[in-house]
Amino acid sequence: MGLPIILQTGVKISSAKAVLTENGKEVPSCLVQRKGFKADRAWISVAQALLYDAVFVIPGTPLKKGKTYKLSITHNGSKKVAWSFKAK
Repeated sequence: MGLPIILQTGVKISSAKAVLTENGKEVPSCLVQRKGFKADRAWISVAQALLYDAVFVIPGTPLKKGKTYKLSITHNGSKKVAWSFKAK
């Protein structure tokens, strides 16, 4: 797995979808969000507080140094945030 990429919105995220791509090709990733998150009872309140206004996108493999990636996250049905970055 690669390092997590975090989006924090400042508003409650009720649902989200994420697409990570390299040169237009989708990169397998895992989206961690509050909706549907399961954890041990001791950790669930901490996790839900952390994920109240944030999502984590975890690439299935480490990102390749020097490659450019684009991440697009749609949350709360219609709010889209997208950006590109180069892995270092």
